[in-house]
Amino acid sequence: MRAIVAGTPGSEVLLDRVAADLRAHGWEVRCFYGESVAVVDPARWADAEVLICYGIPLGAAEFDKAAKLRGIVSPTIGYEWIDEKAASARGILIANGAVPQNQESMAEATILLLLATLYDLPGAEGELRGAARKRIPPRMLQGKCVGLLGYGNIAQAIVGRLQGWGAGFVVHRRSKATVDDRVEFVPLHTLLDRCDILIILTSLNSGSHRLIDAAALDRLKRGAILINVSRGGIVDEDAMAERLADGRLSMAALDVFEEEPLPATSPLRRVSNAILTPHALGHTLESFAAIPGVAVENALALGRWAVPASTRNAEIAAHWRTRK
Repeated sequence: MRAIVAGTPGSEVLLDRVAADLRAHGWEVRCFYGESVAVVDPARWADAEVLICYGIPLGAAEFDKAAKLRGIVSPTIGYEWIDEKAASARGILIANGAVPQNQESMAEATILLLLATLYDLPGAEGELRGAARKRIPPRMLQGKCVGLLGYGNIAQAIVGRLQGWGAGFVVHRRSKATVDDRVEFVPLHTLLDRCDILIILTSLNSGSHRLIDAAALDRLKRGAILINVSRGGIVDEDAMAERLADGRLSMAALDVFEEEPLPATSPLRRVSNAILTPHALGHTLESFAAIPGVAVENALALGRWAVPASTRNAEIAAHWRTRK
């Protein structure tokens, strides 16, 4: 099998391990790291059968250079840099790195942010250090309504961990609702009206971009908390910053931003009641350790014309197999 491993600078720490393991299985692997699609020129792609890629935008123009490409593996859960529609149209499977440790780490990290905002941990520290901002009075989770936008594995892990805390959960998801008597599935407007804490856990696509806009934010209760650990583009950041500044939102905790790293000019940097972390809060040692193994498993499955368990466009599997 011939594979290409490609990623943005810094991804070598994970991808070099994937390349080494595939070579140990007898694969021919070439590695390229750079800032753009320049790493996937026609000469490099001509014979590639599997691509393991992180962070490099890929679309129709790149896929058309790789007639033998049968699948792309993202080592992480995210794969938004890959044009799924263009890949599917060419019979190319996309598999991501849905490792349990990542979901569990993100669930724990989200709960950390939930409690830090309820108890205004930055304000408490600032009070000790003599900061000008007055601490927001701490609030218990007990009796609060937690709104979950999206109900995938991370959201379900959060609900499981918070059983016994005395909170209620309302959920909105666009796909057919999972049966789960621990939560109440509601329309989006109902979720916004009822929740005390809104946690963004849905994926970013054309239907969810700026889904939480100024009008949605204004439906939230005054003093509500917003937590985003999914993708920054789901929330109108300027509108959110305005509502943090005027107190309509009491606190926010954000691990993701529409532009990353967060620009120095972002209004979010000027509000004192927001916890900002660099899209890395849930990147635990345990999740990093698990990522290369799952990426290798997915690549090996593609190599034997098997559909990986974490395939994101499995609906094309029947057509894909006709390419053998």
